[in-house]
This record gives sequence, structure tokens and C-alpha cells, in this order.
Amino acid sequence: MTQNPLCDRVMRISDQSLTIPLKELLNLMLIVREGDLREGNLMRQGKGWIHIPGMGHESLIAITHHLHREDYLFTYYRDRALMLGKGFTAQQLAWDYFACAKSSTGGRGMPVHCSAKHLNIFPPATPTASQCLPAVGAAWGIKHSEKTDVVICTIGDASVRQGEFYEAVCMAVQERLPVIFVVEDNAYGISTSTKHQLPFRLGIFNEEIFVRVDGRHPAEIFNHSGQAITKARQGNGPTILWVELDRLVSHTNSDDHRIYRPKEEIDAMLQRDPLSVLARHLINAGELTATEWQALQFKTAMTIDEIYQQAERENSPNPDQILVHLYGSKVDHQCVPFQPVERTTTMVAAINQTLREALQLYPQMIMFGQDIEDPKGGVFGFTKGLSSQFSQRVTNSPLAEATIVGVAAGLAATGYKPVFELQFIDFITPAFNQLVQQIATLRWRSQGDWSCPMVLYAPYGAYLPGGSTWHSQSNEGWWTHIPAEVLNVRN
Repeated sequence: MTQNPLCDRVMRISDQSLTIPLKELLNLMLIVREGDLREGNLMRQGKGWIHIPGMGHESLIAITHHLHREDYLFTYYRDRALMLGKGFTAQQLAWDYFACAKSSTGGRGMPVHCSAKHLNIFPPATPTASQCLPAVGAAWGIKHSEKTDVVICTIGDASVRQGEFYEAVCMAVQERLPVIFVVEDNAYGISTSTKHQLPFRLGIFNEEIFVRVDGRHPAEIFNHSGQAITKARQGNGPTILWVELDRLVSHTNSDDHRIYRPKEEIDAMLQRDPLSVLARHLINAGELTATEWQALQFKTAMTIDEIYQQAERENSPNPDQILVHLYGSKVDHQCVPFQPVERTTTMVAAINQTLREALQLYPQMIMFGQDIEDPKGGVFGFTKGLSSQFSQRVTNSPLAEATIVGVAAGLAATGYKPVFELQFIDFITPAFNQLVQQIATLRWRSQGDWSCPMVLYAPYGAYLPGGSTWHSQSNEGWWTHIPAEVLNVRN
């Protein structure tokens, strides 16, 4: 097949121009739409596994005009437009749709769950809002490194009621992190209307940190996202873009939105189709003729059809390779030097000495946990004196275990070495989502493209003779049943 520029587009570096490239955006939005339509048709032919449409969300591609290659995307499952805008190709989206052996996940992920470390596209996980805390961890790593990169984290409107979204926003505001949360409000969580559930309408958020955007117009997204990204690059903290748009079709191929959406509502939103709105604008402005628009649609449809036909002929994954990348490979590393002491000591003192020497040896090591700063130095004294010596690298966390573990995932994935403390292993359950759905699966579902090496330590029992139910659990049975790269338990 002759390679077509539509399927090998390389993301351009923004020139910070205030002139929005509307014709280019229309072309890219059309590529996204035609791929979406092709996947829906293939499902009806019995040639796919699942179709997760993004029709109506295409105008979000305008965000990527402001991004650099080093910027991070933490997306969810309706973001094929952002992925293509960041440099993922229509060909790669087709491979992911068919779960081909050469797809970005090796057939291990659902469609639109791509992995692209070379583009800093973090692989989405289906559990909603689970991308938010790792995104904040990546943004924290950027701030530590004093770079000007930014993180884009997208989330659906129904998912903003997940607690991890609030934890992520709080952490981002507290630390003034370079992250932009893009809430894609299409007014439905499958069949449930979210109009009376959104925190923005309920007055939960301070209006200073979110911006309401009409997502049916690429120019609106282009302008507001550009302002938010510039703000983040300048060190002025996060922004939430509340983007109102439409989900023009059903939730997935297993859903039928005609059951729960009035016909009048469906007809009205089809009139707001961002692709048609933009095409009409360009035609009325004399920048595009109706004939040119028809020709572009035909040419793009033919190109996309050829791409998916080729992808359909690709090999499926080899079942014998199912365990490859489940565990991390053995690596050579520099051990912390062991210096025995003459006097009698304690386990706490030994741990403290080990942590101190590790901080001296590894400049990328960061510690984060409840009460670990001086003068407390941890509830058992594990970190006594460390924050005084390493003030920027040993810091207190909020009382939020999901934040501790999720931030560690993002930091580790961006090159830092988190050694994070959970005050007691009994309190791990709020972080189970991050531990099981994100961390334990990351290497496997990205074919080793991404990993997040970290140390999480937590005591149980310890010196509490009356610890009772919530300070005395030993949970080894949980960890041994989680297939993961490496989960070592040391209580």
C-alpha cells in the first residue's frame, strides 16, 4: 500500500501563533470521524470486538496545536482525536481496533487504549478517573525537574464524581502543578443524564480554576486551551476546562441511545455536529467550496477504508506470548552500601539509615507520606531527620492513600524513584484502584513500553499492643493474587 500523509502525520511544534489553522483542523477532524465510522461499520459486519465512538468530540484536536512532543497526554477511552493530534496515526488506531500483534498494546488493550511512550501518551485504563492521579504525579515530576512541559488529563463528565478526580485537582492546586484537566461534558454517563450531577453546576468548584468552553467550535477550544497551557508553562498552576459538546451516537456498540434520548434531542445535537459546523463556516467564509468539501470527504473515506482493510489482514497476537512483560526483567543496580554499627540498634534506626543513604545515592528519589516531615519524622520515626536534610525531596502527603499511590505511579513513569509511605498497611484499600488497575498492569498492557518502578512501604502491628482491627492486618493474601510486574511484600 502506498503510504498516505493522512496516516503518518507528525505532530507539529506550536509556533504560538494566534491564528487558528481551521482548514488543517477540519482535515484532521475528518480523519478521526472517518475512522470512527469505519469501526462502527466493521462492528455491524461482525469484524470487530468493540466500538468506542468519539463522534462529536473531534474538535478537541485543537488542543494539540499548542503541545510539544515532550508534553504528556493522560486520556480516557473517547479521545482518538487527541491521540491522533499528538502524533498517533490512523493506521495505528486501526491496528488497535483489530487488536493486531503489531498494535501499540500487542492486542492487550481495547480500542482507543493506545500506548505511545515516544509521544508521551500514557496508556488509558478503563476504570474511570484512574488516569487523574498518575497525571498529577507526572506534573509533579515536571515541576521538580524545572521544565516547562505540561500534562493534559482528560475525563468524561460522569466520571468527575469519582473521588480520585477531586484528589487530583486538590493536589494540582496545592502544588501549582502544570496540568490541564479537560472535562468532556457530553451530558450523559451511558444512559444517565449528568446535567444535575456535575460539580460545576452544583457550585462545588471555585470558578477561578475552571473555564466553561463551547466544545462544538474548534476556535473556542483552541483559544481557551492555549491560554491554559501558557499559564501552566509559566508556572501559574492548573486549569479545568469544562468543555460542553455532544456524544452524537450511543455510548458503545452495545448501547442504543434512542432508548433513553428523545428524538428531538438527538436531531438537535446532530445540527451541532462540530465537523459540519466548521465546514459550513469555512464555506461561508469563502475558504472552502462545497465541491472541495465533498471531494475531501470522499478522498478521506477511501484512504481510511484502505487503512482498515490492510489492518484487517495483519496477524493476531501469539497466545504463547501472553505472559511476556507481566514481570519486570532483572536489572543491574547500585545497592545502598550497608554499614554495620557497633552499638545495639533497632529496626526503625536501620530503616532510617537505609533511607538516608538511598537519598544521598539516588538524586531522583522522592519520599512522600503522612507525617514523614520533621519534627514528627513519621509516626514510628522511620524518616526522622530526613526532611531537614532533603527538604525538597521528603514531604508530607495529604491524608489520602489513593493520592499517595497514584502520584507515585505518575512520578515513576516519568523517571523519578518514589519511595512512598502508607502509615499502616490496613489503610491501603482507598489506593486499591491505583495499585491494581494502573500500577500492576502498566508494563503488561503497554508491552513494556511504560513502567513505574517504585517502593511503597507500610507497617502493620508495629509497636501498638492495642492496634485492633485497623492497625494489625497482614494482607499478604491480597498481594499474592495480583498478577503484576513485581509486588514484594515486606511487613
